[in-house]
Amino acid sequence: MTPGPDDDLRVLRRMLPVPVERDFPPGRRHQREEHLMSTLSQAGESTAAGAPAGRGAPARIFRRRGLALAGTVAAVGALTLSLTLVVSGTGGAPTPAAAAVATPKLLTYVQDAPGQDAPEILGRLADTAAHRPDTVITGTEHLKNRGWYLNSSVDDGKTTSAVVPTERESWINPDGSAHSITRTGAPEFPTDKARAYWKKQGWSTEPGKPEVKDTQAGVEGRMWKDRPPTDPEALKTWLEKDHPAENGPAETVVAITDLIGERVLSAPERAAVLRVLATVPGLRYEGTTTDRAGRTGKAFSLDSDHGGLPNRKTLIVDPATGRIIDDEETLTETAGKLGVPIPSVISYTVYLAADTAPRQ
Repeated sequence: MTPGPDDDLRVLRRMLPVPVERDFPPGRRHQREEHLMSTLSQAGESTAAGAPAGRGAPARIFRRRGLALAGTVAAVGALTLSLTLVVSGTGGAPTPAAAAVATPKLLTYVQDAPGQDAPEILGRLADTAAHRPDTVITGTEHLKNRGWYLNSSVDDGKTTSAVVPTERESWINPDGSAHSITRTGAPEFPTDKARAYWKKQGWSTEPGKPEVKDTQAGVEGRMWKDRPPTDPEALKTWLEKDHPAENGPAETVVAITDLIGERVLSAPERAAVLRVLATVPGLRYEGTTTDRAGRTGKAFSLDSDHGGLPNRKTLIVDPATGRIIDDEETLTETAGKLGVPIPSVISYTVYLAADTAPRQ
């Protein structure tokens, strides 16, 4: 019997370590389903020469009763988790394999205060943010983010993975028109053998061509098209419109990362975001760290099973500006079907720029 669309969706959900709600919040179920199925179709139409690593499976892999999933990002939003998991061979869910897997290194934290002091520390950071001079955001919003993506190929029980760096830069004008550029770097492999196997499967080992997208005025591509409230209570309610509180404390963290990936925040807005973050039950202060762009920040994390597998969501805050400059997600207890070591960073986003610089 040939699997139908519903069967494909069930298989995809069993394999993913995070829910598709990461891209489409609860309440947008129809968009989530449409995205999954359109992605399956696009993957089947891709070619090895034309599909950059991590964005779609070569047609010959897809047509061998495999499935391919590539996460999406909002038209002018942040780079979030993107897993490309290709199942080929006999079909069905993959089994963990003792293969070398490329995953980003864990950050190192210097604990300089008790973990339970997270609300107090965030309160001080919010005070710092509130006193910064950028009190109003006008003109073009410029965002630049760099994300690293775990991509895994599973073939006859053998897992081969690569970390694919992706950079996105966007300029959003007040009328909603936007221009964005996405650049996919060359995949990084743990061994030469892994690289050779990946290439044999038909996946590109070269950087992808820059993808340029222009959005016309009036075609809103953002989830957060209005300015966020600067009152913490009002902001918390505003964030819950697409991220219901009943989904648990981690939903607030996801809402915050969605927001900072789509909007350049003013000083009062950043302060309100930090005060909302301070109310998240179970949030822990991890200490001071140097992020993946060489910047010093204060790290706050939350452990949960939001997404189906035990994971840790971490946000890093610039102590001088109150800007959230990084978010990370780490599997903490089990990797499900992915065959990666525990703990493993499965995604992180470095927020490199959030300003009102016009496009050059």
